[in-house]
Amino acid sequence: MDKKRVPFSIEVPNINTIYISKMRDELRSAPGFDYQNWMTAAMFCVQNKINLEEALTWAETAVSAPFVGQENFNSLQTKAAVLNALGRDAEANAIMDKAIKGIGRNRTSYPSIRSVLVTCWQK
Repeated sequence: MDKKRVPFSIEVPNINTIYISKMRDELRSAPGFDYQNWMTAAMFCVQNKINLEEALTWAETAVSAPFVGQENFNSLQTKAAVLNALGRDAEANAIMDKAIKGIGRNRTSYPSIRSVLVTCWQK
C-alpha cells in the first residue's frame, strides 16, 4: 500500500469581516438598545485597526443616540480611542478632556480610569 501526499489549501474568509457583519446585524436588533454594545463594537474595530469610520459612528451612537446613548467616561473614552486610531488626535484629546472633567459627576467611573489612561493613551 503506497502512501501518497496530496497538497491542498483551505481558504478561510477574514474572521474579522464576518464578526463585524454579525455585530451590524445584532446592533439592528435588541442589543442595539444598549449603549455598551455600541461601545464594544467600536472598540473591537479599534483593537483590530479595521472599519474605523463605521466604528466612529458606533461610538457616537454610544455617546449620544436618542434612547440609547449615554455620555459618560467610558463612552467618551471609546469615542476618543476611535478618533485616536483615525489619527484625529486633537479631537481625541478634546473628548478625553471632556470625559475626565465629567468624572466628578459620575464616581462609578473611577476604577476604569487608570487602566484606560495607561493602556489607551501611551505612545
